[in-house]
Amino acid sequence: MGESITPEDIAIRDYILNRTIPILYNAPDPTDLPNGTGTLFRIEDRIFVITACHVFGEGRNFAEFSYPIHPNNGGISTFGSYVLMRPTDELIDIAIAELTDAQTKKNLSANWQFCTLSDVCRPPPEGSFIVAGYPVSMIAVTDTRLNSCAVMVKTKRNSAPTNPELPARAEFELFLKFGRKATSQSGSEIDTPRMNGVNGASVWVVVESVSTPWSPASLLRVVGVLWSVSKSSFMRATDWRAVAMALQNIFPDNAELKRIIAWDM
Repeated sequence: MGESITPEDIAIRDYILNRTIPILYNAPDPTDLPNGTGTLFRIEDRIFVITACHVFGEGRNFAEFSYPIHPNNGGISTFGSYVLMRPTDELIDIAIAELTDAQTKKNLSANWQFCTLSDVCRPPPEGSFIVAGYPVSMIAVTDTRLNSCAVMVKTKRNSAPTNPELPARAEFELFLKFGRKATSQSGSEIDTPRMNGVNGASVWVVVESVSTPWSPASLLRVVGVLWSVSKSSFMRATDWRAVAMALQNIFPDNAELKRIIAWDM
């Protein structure tokens, strides 16, 4: 992607961003948002936001977290009631929020789109990866309306550094190169901004598609959850297997979760 954005690029951008939601805190106070990025999933007709655990933070009032009602900017609403699930292992930085508020579920179902477990695959050792989210520097709230500009960064796998700054579970670690260039929501190429606000976003991989006609749904799969960015060299994510293991406590008989968890067997 770059200055000469193609129809395929636009389709990929829209597909990802229609499922990628900014998680706001204490809106419309601009000093406290966005807090992170999440991905919408529908699993057995229940709605979830998958993100990084630290997005919800200690000491935060859960009632103050909110979202834009429509992906193309617009009014903001609190999530209402939700159930937050986090691993007991503090070295696994993921969170699963099940949204239970009737109005929130209605808003999201009407205006956003959802991933399913069939959209998840094992991270390949090579290939083209995409991270998309909402940097703090490119988002603003005015009169309780969101004015945002998401960015998409294309990247590749990175070898694990010798001494990573933050501890994590090695079996779930996914390292990516830090992409110096990004594509803005309008399609122009920009220098990658500070990624504050993007943590919690999904890591997508471009897979080989054999479907006809071409569609982004056949081309894109989720492989991980971003939780840290080192601008000097790399981005860190958690393999989606960790999410599947946590979700299995809710859906013990789900065949797709069993497929994902069996990747390392």
